Amino acid sequence: MSNTFKVEVAKDGKSQEVELRVNLPDNESVTEGEKAYNKRFSEALSSGAFLRIKMDDIAKEQGLWSDDKQQELTEMQNEIATARPARIKINHSSVETFMGLAIDER
Repeated sequence: MSNTFKVEVAKDGKSQEVELRVNLPDNESVTEGEKAYNKRFSEALSSGAFLRIKMDDIAKEQGLWSDDKQQELTEMQNEIATARPARIKINHSSVETFMGLAIDER
């Protein structure tokens, strides 16, 4: 399954519409990814890594994070998650970078 997005690319003052396709992983890929994640997560815990909730507590204790900042972050995340797909403008180098990353991931 794939999703197609149209973006407007500007290069040398000229704009052009480009269609990008994002392929979603199949069930086998998802399962393999979950296995790899679980393995690394277990290794991290056994080597003394903190869970996210503990990191939040430490950041709050040191004044690096607050409930107000968390509320602001949550609101932004919700806004992004509920935003309708729209045509966006990006510069040419961003598209080249994105496409290079996509090719590297193959």
